[in-house]
Amino acid sequence: PWYLHHPDPWCHSWALPWCYSSSSHFIWWHHGRWSSRYGSSVWISTARGGGDDYSNSDATIQFADDEAIAESSDLEIFRANLCDGWHAMAGGDPALALPLIDDALEGLSDVGLPWLLRSMGRLMVEDVEGAAEDLAVAIELDPSLLSVRWNEQRILGDSAPSIRGLLWSKLEQDPADVSAALMVGALSLLSSEVADAPARGALSELLLEGHGNQTTIALHSALRGEDVQEPSEAALWLTDPDCSRLLEVMP
Repeated sequence: PWYLHHPDPWCHSWALPWCYSSSSHFIWWHHGRWSSRYGSSVWISTARGGGDDYSNSDATIQFADDEAIAESSDLEIFRANLCDGWHAMAGGDPALALPLIDDALEGLSDVGLPWLLRSMGRLMVEDVEGAAEDLAVAIELDPSLLSVRWNEQRILGDSAPSIRGLLWSKLEQDPADVSAALMVGALSLLSSEVADAPARGALSELLLEGHGNQTTIALHSALRGEDVQEPSEAALWLTDPDCSRLLEVMP
C-alpha cells in the first residue's frame, strides 16, 4: 500500500517494490522516478520516511540489470504531487499538502480539479479569500465540478465541521462577505452530509444586495438544481478519490 493503513495500491512508476524492511526500521517507498546511473537502473524516491518522518536526502533502489529505464514524464510527476497533496490534506496536514498541490499546478493549471483541491487546502488554513479565488478558477475551467457530491472526510479529513463554523461566523459578522458565502455554498453543494438550504439562503441574500460575481451565480444556480451538467471524469474523481484514477482524469 501507499502508506501504513492506506489501501490505495498505486505508484507512478508502475513497477516498484512497495517497501524495504530490516530488523530495525521500516521505510515506505511510493512516488519517485526511474533514472540510469552507472549503467544500471535506479529508482529515486521523492517521498519516503521512517515512521512519521520525511527525509529530503536522496534515496535510491538500485538493480543489477544494465537495461536503462526511461525517465518518468513531467505529467507523472505532477500527478504524483497532486496525489501526495490530496493524501496530506485528507490526513489533516494542509501545511504539507499546499506546496505539493502548488507543484502539481505548475503542469496542471488547465485542469479544474487541482484548483478545487487547493481551494479546500487554503480553506483548511483559514485563507478564505484565497480559497474563493481558487474555487472561481476551478469552476471556470470545469463547471461540472458542481454536479457531484463527495464524502467530505475523504477530501477534508476531520476539519469540515470547524471550517463551516469559521465560515458561518464570518457571515454573521458580515453578511456581504462574498468569499465566505462562496465557500459555504461550495461545501454545502459538494458535501453529501450537509443541507443546501442555509447556504442557498446566504447566497440569495448576497445576490439580492447586489454583491457576488459569476461564481456566486453559478453556485446559487447549482444549489437550486438548475443548469446541472454531466460530470466530467475529474468531477467523478471527487466521488471516489484514489491515485490510480488520476490517470483517467489527466491521461
